[in-house]
Amino acid sequence: MTAIIIDNGSSLIKSGFSSDEKPSIVISSMVGKQKIKPEMFGAESREFYMGNQISHENQCFLNLAPCIRNGVGQNWDYLERVWSYLMMDELRINPSEHPVLMIEQALSPKFNSEQMMRIMFETFHVPKFYVKNSGGLILYSCGSYTGVAVDVGHQVTTVTPIYNGYTFYNAVQRVHLGGDDVTKQLQKVLMSEKGFYSESSSDLEHLRVMKEQCCFVADNYKELMEGVLRPRDFTIDKNEFSMNYTLPDGNQIVVDMERFIAPEILFQPNKIGRECDGIDKLIHKAILACDQDARENLFSNIIISGGTSQFFGFKERIEDELKALTKDSFNIGIKTCDTEYRYNCPFIGGSILTSLSSFDSVWITQDEYDECGIYSLTRRKYEQYYY
Repeated sequence: MTAIIIDNGSSLIKSGFSSDEKPSIVISSMVGKQKIKPEMFGAESREFYMGNQISHENQCFLNLAPCIRNGVGQNWDYLERVWSYLMMDELRINPSEHPVLMIEQALSPKFNSEQMMRIMFETFHVPKFYVKNSGGLILYSCGSYTGVAVDVGHQVTTVTPIYNGYTFYNAVQRVHLGGDDVTKQLQKVLMSEKGFYSESSSDLEHLRVMKEQCCFVADNYKELMEGVLRPRDFTIDKNEFSMNYTLPDGNQIVVDMERFIAPEILFQPNKIGRECDGIDKLIHKAILACDQDARENLFSNIIISGGTSQFFGFKERIEDELKALTKDSFNIGIKTCDTEYRYNCPFIGGSILTSLSSFDSVWITQDEYDECGIYSLTRRKYEQYYY
């Protein structure tokens, strides 16, 4: 039986088969319901719209709701429908014939994984099931047993230190900060600086694309802002950062300082009123919470993944900030892969893990669930050290 891997993200749900090099299906985690019924006979009409059924053409008459928020199941009825659509309509499989590995964010509440298991066994009748945090899978995707897995996603960022296969659970860090916050910050800055007003869900989607194509992380944000805001000194001309971006309606907008102001919140969350630490300080805090003997290896093996980590200059900024925080007392080593691979690291790790024969003893079977219920997952996690 070929296992199915499902990576549940706040924005996208990625799925495919064990041993696949990348997800075969990527769909939105949003579910749409019609605002009004169609007036004309023959017009497309569904009770729920999911995945590829949601398009730019029909978003205007849909109420879109997320079934996952901040990495945790928000609406389980919607999420069950999305999983059903994913497996039966997209993957075209019978769930009762395939084991399922679910991927969730580190430090997710216990009920999240328990509810996943309950739905998979009681609704889809899968033969085997397991839930794995993304941190360990990121290291699996790189073929490493020691390192700090930094997963910067749509709404959640996690930092997971792992040494020789063992996770320092006391040192794991998680903040609700990610690419969605960068998009919203870009929206605010464009509104105040350029008078560009956007409100609808389709407008936010256009802003997300603009963010991915235009934004970058400044290597020295403070120095850059001081140079731009002191025009008499002529130290830095903001036209150096100017870029014309063509909107879907054909109009053009010039973006300059907004390109690096928006992503800066990943390092200075206080700019949007958050009291959490930036990503660089989270990594530093996580490693210092580990045993002293492990810190040198952890600082030299920092693995960055997630869609929001793809900004130009992101890796270099993390490296510079960590060198400043450690006062050059450690050798900082940051590893990143190509864009597509970095985006799919947890899925690739899950694909590798489920293809190992040693993982067969980790699966929770239908018989074990019938006997022990949700306790079987708690017991399995306490029994396993490397998984």
